[in-house]
Amino acid sequence: MTARFDVVVWNYERLGLFLRSFDRIRGFRPGIDRLTVVSASPGASEQALLDELGERTGVAARYLPRANRGLDQGARCEYFTGTVGSLDENLDSRYLLQMQDHYLAPDDEASRYGPNVSPPLVPGRVKEDVIPDGAVIDLNELEALADAYDLAGFFCDRAPCLVEWEGHRFVAPNGGNFAVRTSLVRDAEAQAAIRRVWRVCDGTYRWTLYAEFMWGRIFFQEGRHFYDLAGNRLFTTWPREDFFDWLGGDYARLFHEYDSGWAYRRARLIARRARFFARRVRRR
Repeated sequence: MTARFDVVVWNYERLGLFLRSFDRIRGFRPGIDRLTVVSASPGASEQALLDELGERTGVAARYLPRANRGLDQGARCEYFTGTVGSLDENLDSRYLLQMQDHYLAPDDEASRYGPNVSPPLVPGRVKEDVIPDGAVIDLNELEALADAYDLAGFFCDRAPCLVEWEGHRFVAPNGGNFAVRTSLVRDAEAQAAIRRVWRVCDGTYRWTLYAEFMWGRIFFQEGRHFYDLAGNRLFTTWPREDFFDWLGGDYARLFHEYDSGWAYRRARLIARRARFFARRVRRR
């Protein structure tokens, strides 16, 4: 184990925004903490930004390119299973603290809903998948909490989602932004579950929602110790009154679609039909 925290950002054309907000992470110690950028928009300009960061702060970032498939949820699947990078290196820290590129920037336009959203979303309102106003993440504090409570992970969320499914409860932090003990990611059952999630990716927004809730099923099980940094509270169970229900309880349908592979097979069928008709048009 070579790192205390691996701070991982899932980037697509917003690396500058993340780096400008990086001071919301306190106590980062080069040598025992690592910054990893997994980018779906790799290029010389991004590398230059990271070089400048290294010269200014001494933080030498690990930079991993990927194809832009499945958005940030796809990036999580690939990193957690070693499809991007090396599995041994990806999981060589004590904790993974991973986030979207805009998560640390609640005041930026990228963190607000656009004009074309539908109710209950409100145009111009801050998205739920960004850090709460005024919050910071202190890695030294996280380490002390982890030691004191044997934590499985942390979250710092505006409105974490409670999911009740088949007699079980778990929490899914918004956007999939959370910290988790790396040994839980390396666990064989977790690896198999993550690979199943990635295998049924159909490129739709609905799949990203499924993947976001699946992190709760895989990691945020009752009985494990998690710390809510925004609420300054330890959780080992998930009381209904402390969380939000974003789908109105309709999780079974979403899980069934993808657990059964039905949504993936439907998407493949649509794609095959589209290719078939495209070939027919070209032959005319």
